[in-house]
Parts: sequence; structure tokens; C-alpha cells
Amino acid sequence: MLTVGFGVFRLYASYPNYQWTITIIIAVLYVVWGALHHAREGDLHVKIMIEYTLIAFIVLLIVRGALFR
Repeated sequence: MLTVGFGVFRLYASYPNYQWTITIIIAVLYVVWGALHHAREGDLHVKIMIEYTLIAFIVLLIVRGALFR
């Protein structure tokens, strides 16, 4: 999922607004994938969801800063 997202991100290298939208979609899918994975494994906890959400948020902050200086 992340590899495909990165490929699409690179495809739109000249369009920072599209890249930002793609980054948001990837971050949301990352959190959803984490929730589904841990739910299937039977170890889904609030702490795990907070971790996935914080990692996605940090990546969004970094990419936002890189795209829109």
C-alpha cells in the first residue's frame, strides 16, 4: 500500500496540491490498515490506535512542511 502510494506521489511531482491530497489518503489508509490488522489479530487497543494516528500525523506535518514552505 505504501509503495503504491509513494509511486503515485512521485507521479504527481509537479503538483504539490495533488501530492498533499495523496499524502492525506495514504495516512488515512495507514491508520485504517493498522486498525484492521490489529482487530484481526485480536490485539487492538486504544494505545495502538493512538500510535498509528500520531505516526500518520507526524508524516503529514513533515510532508506539509516539505511541499509548502
